[in-house]
Amino acid sequence: MTCSSCGRRRVVEELSQGWKTCHGLVLCRRCRRQRYRLRSLTLTVAESAGDQWREFRAALDAALGQKQELSIHDPAWKLTNERGRPAIRVSVADRWWTLLLRSARWPKGRRTDFARIASGNAIPGELLLSRRLSSDSHMPAGLVCRTVAWLPRESQLKTAGDA
Repeated sequence: MTCSSCGRRRVVEELSQGWKTCHGLVLCRRCRRQRYRLRSLTLTVAESAGDQWREFRAALDAALGQKQELSIHDPAWKLTNERGRPAIRVSVADRWWTLLLRSARWPKGRRTDFARIASGNAIPGELLLSRRLSSDSHMPAGLVCRTVAWLPRESQLKTAGDA
């Protein structure tokens, strides 16, 4: 295996720890850290009334079982926009669900990071779905999605824009 950026070689067939693939490139740990930064987003689902929501909750309860969190790996989830609002598409119990997110009070940085992940410019990681039983001072109670992704650094965005 050879890093697409610096040419560093590994004598293994599979990705080594720290190496990642993104947009057809193989990147060693050093090159990945130069190009991308790790970012975590915690997003609250805007729950709604209706049969579809009840069906989703039943499917989620069955998938969760006794666990507090459900771990979902890429490509079984995607951040997107639905009807002009931020949303997440997620596969639970062999069915795709679209969940609108509470976004009215998102700061600019969260909106920017959401847009970068939704546009496909990031290397997505896993998504954790969990229920927040009691609210704290900055996040209301309800269904919470936490995701981790590698976002392009500003220098990479400028370089891509110049090309």
